[in-house]
Amino acid sequence: MAKVIGKAELCSTNLKYFKALQVNSGKTLFDRYPALANIVKGNIDAMYQDFLSQPVKEDNTITFYGKTYNETPRILSDLHESEKEKYKTIKDETLAHYESKIASLKNSGKTTEAAFLADAIKFIDDRFLYCYDDKAVLGVWGMQLRDNVSEDISEIHKNLTKKKKKQKEKEEDIVDPVSPITTFNISFNAGENGSLNENSFVTKDAKSFLSSDEIPKVQPKAGYEFAGWSENPNNYEINSDKEFTAQYKTRDTISPTPSRLPWYRRFWNWLRAFFLERGCLKWLFWLLLL
Repeated sequence: MAKVIGKAELCSTNLKYFKALQVNSGKTLFDRYPALANIVKGNIDAMYQDFLSQPVKEDNTITFYGKTYNETPRILSDLHESEKEKYKTIKDETLAHYESKIASLKNSGKTTEAAFLADAIKFIDDRFLYCYDDKAVLGVWGMQLRDNVSEDISEIHKNLTKKKKKQKEKEEDIVDPVSPITTFNISFNAGENGSLNENSFVTKDAKSFLSSDEIPKVQPKAGYEFAGWSENPNNYEINSDKEFTAQYKTRDTISPTPSRLPWYRRFWNWLRAFFLERGCLKWLFWLLLL
């Protein structure tokens, strides 16, 4: 049996049980289903696009595939009163939507597309209409059941849906497996040459990361400058308790920026260097003076 990706089997039937197969341009709707599917996709609202199940024809047998289901699909005629009323309303709303789109296509001159959709929904039989997941899906469409067929409906229409298993659990047996969250303490040590302006520790969950807002500011003592932490705490991944220690350097080790000498000092230094420290130039200058 053929498989359709993304869809599930609903039912199968033999063409010998039906009459009035809808034909378009010499081919049945089932032979031209890809064209019909494009018309549905381009004109029908998404919530109603699954109304026509996908047919797969093999010789005289047609298998119909519908949208994959969470609830077990059931036939509309087999439902109890409350559910039957609910899905009958869904069916009527779906048909009304298709009919309004058919009228719009006719008015816009798209008569071929309108005829496709009209032929597809011409025969509706509640014995072939599947109800599940708040959707109505036609398991057999585009043809009418013959009169005076002797076979039972279950033989004509072979239900291929798979019953969903219902898991029954007693309330007292249900255990909520909540995994304990491991937390760790992250501390910051100011050391001997400074202090912290904010909290010196935070508690973090495992596998989380330290943010810049959680790292305290360091206030160094006079004569010292903060030089960073023993290990970079920013975006540090938490896997255990951790301590970060502040590091310092004395201000004497910081190269001061040289101040610019006034112009007269710079001029005097140039004269001194020129006349007293430049070797032969010095003697040439004295010779010129003599």
